[in-house]
Parts: sequence; structure tokens; C-alpha cells
Amino acid sequence: MLAYQPFLKLAGACALLAITGVSLASCGDRCRALPAAKTAGWEAGDEREPTGTSTDSRIKGAGEQSWALALDLLRITDPGEHPSIASSPASMTFGLGLAYARWPQACHGTILAAIHALESGDALHQTLGASIRELGSRAREQGPEGEDPIAIHLRPSTWTLGGDGGVEPAENPVHEIYGATPNQVARPDTDERRGAVREVINCTIEEQSQGLLVDFMPPEYPRSDTTSFDVNVAVLTGPWESAFEDYGAEDFFLDDGTVASQDMIGVTTAPALYYETERLVAVSVPLRERELSVMLVMPREGAFADLAAFTADVTLGELQAAREEALDTLVDLTMPRFTVDSTTIEYSKELGLMCDMYTLRDVLHGAAIEIDEHGIKAAAATVVESWDTSSPEGLYVLINRPFLFFAYDHETDFVLFSGRYAGPKG
Repeated sequence: MLAYQPFLKLAGACALLAITGVSLASCGDRCRALPAAKTAGWEAGDEREPTGTSTDSRIKGAGEQSWALALDLLRITDPGEHPSIASSPASMTFGLGLAYARWPQACHGTILAAIHALESGDALHQTLGASIRELGSRAREQGPEGEDPIAIHLRPSTWTLGGDGGVEPAENPVHEIYGATPNQVARPDTDERRGAVREVINCTIEEQSQGLLVDFMPPEYPRSDTTSFDVNVAVLTGPWESAFEDYGAEDFFLDDGTVASQDMIGVTTAPALYYETERLVAVSVPLRERELSVMLVMPREGAFADLAAFTADVTLGELQAAREEALDTLVDLTMPRFTVDSTTIEYSKELGLMCDMYTLRDVLHGAAIEIDEHGIKAAAATVVESWDTSSPEGLYVLINRPFLFFAYDHETDFVLFSGRYAGPKG
């Protein structure tokens, strides 16, 4: 196996330590040393492993449902406002699972509908907790020939707003199933405290996301009546199974009919899953050890008016066939080197979440992704706010038009990251 150039940046150390079983105690030191930490009265609980238990088939069922959520997130974000965007269906699922644990009755099943849950109550929590543990097991240390590690970080946390410091963080016992780290901060009853609470939560998200998610929580959060945040930060970094090369700039054909110059990467005779129909072309490129892949799905030229029309029309069955009926072959692949920056979006109304007053209010989500010749680096955060008044050799694949992408786990079928790439910015 080839040795790869270093891919993980130093900022990834905290996420990597979480996966390799080393204590995370030192990773939050920078945030805890902030003056805002004292102003916020921040009390952090201990890191823990998720205790959820489930069967392989139930975990896979939950993973399969994350593809439906992936399509939902793509369809409800306006391509005019967000031409290229990334999200993490896994992060959204686990974050809303925590919210469901907090408000199982108040949201009248809309959380279950939003994540397309096949189970409810304790059965759902056990499956999601077990899924977090199973996905975390895909992490790999540096290989014997210098292959870059694979890091997966799926550690949720809860933030209770209302303590004055020196108090044990309040938590729902179900949160242990998810391995959620409990945190308590002061009640945000002054502008100074609100700013301090936001600063320590944003600092924690930035550290856990390897620096990809900066100032994730917008300035208006927390509000004076916010009582809690359920947070999940997801990170995936790792190298390709086969080393890519820099192919330089090539033409990229945009949906508006214009042509842009796009930096491309490529590889020859590399293992991949290839699938094509009259409607689409899909190629799944494996990461090291082939347990995780990034699937690029490009509509056939002329089959749809644009990527938005394709996104609205593509079916879960087609995406499933692209995974399960694909040809396991060798390809010569040319694809864009691209970055999608994080945009924090409030999704509760778009997801149809209807909850009782003074329970779940907002669902903030955003993700960033970088794909280059070395591999993938992606991070996402989900923050749920509660409130109260109290082929054959040589097969050639060219991705040179707008496409959808899905980073997924083969065993569980969970979509860790998904999104669309519309082309280079003008």
C-alpha cells in the first residue's frame, strides 16, 4: 500500500484523541482558559462512551433512513441562496435524538418524522447510541507504511443554561446512552453572560470540528429564555484508498450554461463502485481500508434542466441502487478539488418540527467539507435549542458538471456527510 502525505492538521488532535481512546481532558483547556468560561460559570462533566445497545439490522435500518434525511436537507435549502452546501445527516439524527430524549411528548412525533425513525422511545435511543459507537469504530491509526489515520468524531453534548457555577450539570439519564458530555453554564440573563455562553460553546465546537466550524452559533444565541442546547459535532477525516494527483485546471460546465475553470484531481486504475443509468452517473471512491466511501452523483447531461431539478426528482431507490448494484471495478477518475464552507442554517420550520410552546425551538445545523488529492476533511454541528419562561480496467469517469455527494459507511449505511457542489465561485 502506498504511503500518503500527512493530511490531518494539528487542529485535528482533539478529535483524533477521542477516537483512539486517549483522554480528552487536555483538548478543552484552551476554551476553559478563556475569561468567558468564568463569566459563563461553565461546569463541564466527564467524557464518556455511549452505552446504547442494538442489533446490526436495527443500526443498518437507522442508517438507511439517513439517506432520506440527506435528500430532505438538500431539497429544503435554496440553491439560489446556497449553490454549494454541505450537511451531516448523521449529526442531525443524533442531535435530534437528544432533543427527543428531552421532549418526547411535546413534539408530537415530528422529531421522529424528521429523522425518518423506524423506532421510538428507548428502542430508538439504544439504536442511535449503538450507531455512534459503531461508526466510531471505523477510526484507524496511522498505517504501518505511513498511511494517514482515519478520524471519526461523533461525541454529542448537552448544555444546560441556568446554573451559577459549582453545580453538577443537570442531564437526562437517556443522554448516557448517546455518550453525551453534560455541561452547565449560567443563566443568560445579561448581555455579558449571553456573550460568554456563546463564546465557550462556539470555542468547543471549533475545537471539536478541527477548526472547520468557526463562530457556529450566531450572535442572537442564546436568547434570555434559552434553557438548554443539545449539540452534536461530527468530524470525518481520512485518506483515499488510492493516492490522487493534481490534474490542474479544466473546464467545469455550470448549470447556467457558462464554463468555469475548476481545479481537478485524478487517479488511474483505482478501485471504485461505478453505477450508471439514463438519468445519472455515480461513482463511490473508497477511503483507506474501504469501509467508508464518498459517492459522487452527477445527472446525465441533458436529462435534467439543472442540479436542482435532479435533486427534486432523484429517488431513494436510485441512491440505494448506486450503492448496492454498482460495479466494483477499476476507474480512471477525474473530479474537482473543492471546499464547501459552513453556513449555519435554522432548520426547524423546514423540517416540519411542531413542538409545544417552551420546549424545542430552533435547530441550527451547518457543515464544511474539503476534498482534495489527499482525502476528505469534513465537520458538522447540530445545535437544538430548548426554551422556557422558565468497471473493466480503464473505465473513465469525468465529473465536470454540478453534482451531489454523500460520504457514507458501508456496514451501517449511515450518511456522515452529504451536499451539493455547483462549481467554483465566480
